[in-house]
This record gives sequence, C-alpha cells and structure tokens, in this order.
Amino acid sequence: MSALMQTLGVNFAYRGRKVLHDISLDFRAGEVVSLLGPNGSGKTTLLKVLLGLLMPQSGFVHFEGRLLQSYRRTELAKRMAYVPQVHREAFAYTVEEVVLMGRMPYHGFFSTYSAQDRVLAQTAMAKVGIGHLQDRPYTEISGGERQLTLIARALAQGADVFIMDEPVNGLDYGNQMRLLSDIVGLAREGLTFIMTTHFPDHALMTADRVILFREGAVLADGHPAAVVTTGSLQELYRIEVKVMNIPGQTGSARVCVPAWAL
Repeated sequence: MSALMQTLGVNFAYRGRKVLHDISLDFRAGEVVSLLGPNGSGKTTLLKVLLGLLMPQSGFVHFEGRLLQSYRRTELAKRMAYVPQVHREAFAYTVEEVVLMGRMPYHGFFSTYSAQDRVLAQTAMAKVGIGHLQDRPYTEISGGERQLTLIARALAQGADVFIMDEPVNGLDYGNQMRLLSDIVGLAREGLTFIMTTHFPDHALMTADRVILFREGAVLADGHPAAVVTTGSLQELYRIEVKVMNIPGQTGSARVCVPAWAL
C-alpha cells in the first residue's frame, strides 16, 4: 500500500538549534501511529510540519503524492484535522456549535450553516457518542467530553487524517480509555491517526506503529511489540523499566513497569 503522507529527509531548526534531523517516514491510511519520546525530542515540531504550519529548512512532505505546500489551506482543511490537548473555549459555544465549526472550510467564518452541515454535525456527534450533549455549553462539559467534541468537529470537517498532540493529557483514567477506544474504532473505519503520547502503555494498546523520538531523530519505527521494549525504553528515557507480558483471555498484553515497582 502506498503512503498517504510521507516525509523525506526533513530537517528543521529553531533559531539555529536543530530540532528535526533527517526525518523520513511514511504514514498509511487507517493507521494509528504513536510518536513516543521525552519532552523536547521533536514530536510536536514534526506534527506542525505535517500540518504545514512549519516549513522544513530542507526535505519534503508529501500528501497523496503531492508536495504539501502545493495544497491550498482550504484543501488541506477538508482532509486533515488538528485535535489539540484538552482546552477551554473563551466563549460558551454549545457542543453542536463547536462541531459545526468543522464546516468552516466549506463556507467561511461568517456563513450560515446549511441543513446538510447540521446533519453532518449530528452524525459526527452520534459516532463518538456525544449526541446527548449537543445543547450543553462546551465550557461546562468534562475534559474527555471536550476531546470527543473536537474529534466530532474533525469528523464533520470531513477529515480522514487526525493529527493529535497528547490527546489524553489532563484526562482521568476512565476518559483516557474511552478516548483511546474511540480512536481505535475510527481507525478501523479507515481514518488515520498520528499522535504524540507520553504513555508507552497507551502506544502498546492502540497503535499499529510506534515511532521513538530522541533529540530530534528517529530512534526506532515499527510494530509496537518490536519497538516498545525494555531496552528501547531504558535508552529513550534513561530509566530502569521492564516491559512484561500479562496473560489474558484472548492472548497476552504488554505493559510497562518501572523497576522500582517490581
């Protein structure tokens, strides 16, 4: 299968300090890809390059075989969505109004939403299980519900590529697991998720591929079981940790346990 997105020899620097070093990666449709690494390793910078918000000093980014910068912003907005960490809106828009904002690339900021736009918003909210929240102020729902609202906005936008920066940051355990379950389910429908995380266990649970970043370079890229190992995590984070297999009803699951807890 050919790559949906591709970086070729991408380098990027902030004020002369190199942040990305010769990054060449492929991303395929329907994948969940987790970018794992310590703070300052270049993960968020790579997301901004993939979104076209930052231009690499050298190298190229392709989307469906075309240079990313050859797309108009409105074209990209119909295909690619950024889902940020949990945040609060300054104004108390309803959940439905926030989801409807995903239709802006088709109309503009001051246009009136059509009946079809509202159907798409309703469908997106139902898909992630928040239809019952449509009239609630976005500022008054939980962090997990806000993240689902942002995913619904991206679905209403028509995007099939979701770029997410630490999507579970600030969520309680229950909301983390519900959000990750929804991401896996949507990926099985053919949507692509590229997301950063600070949780190796989450990468093991959800990802089809894991990319390890350290100091702006790719340390490893591959299947989670092959990449998230005792040795790789110790090298990545400079801590003593053990990756263990836990038997279950349908096989075994891998978990990461710090050495001091064993």
